[in-house]
Amino acid sequence: MKLINKTQTTHKRQSLLPTVALMKGGAFRFNRLAVETFGLTPGTSVRFFQDEQRPKDWYVHFDEKEQPFSLTMRKSTSKDKECYVASRATATLIKQSIPGLDINKTYPIEIATEQTEGMFALLTSKLINA
Repeated sequence: MKLINKTQTTHKRQSLLPTVALMKGGAFRFNRLAVETFGLTPGTSVRFFQDEQRPKDWYVHFDEKEQPFSLTMRKSTSKDKECYVASRATATLIKQSIPGLDINKTYPIEIATEQTEGMFALLTSKLINA
């Protein structure tokens, strides 16, 4: 017999990671650590990109200036030091591209801290509490 301990005691808490919560209503809420890590402020331009060759792979791009086809970051009214953008259509596209996700649920997604071609990957393969 070969036993493997599967006890999940070292799971990283969402608050310790730069995370965007993909809300069931279509908003994207960036936690305090994401705001601090990426220097997000109200007015920051946010764009989401999908890899055509790997449809489950999504990226986020932040810019201080407004960009075409972008969303504008707002300060969260419910949580201090958090920001959000809203786009039900974009949220639905992301959820539909990942098998097994319910479009009526909220999913916290870790954000990579290193850039890939000027963008940050949404680590959809590491969905927290999926």
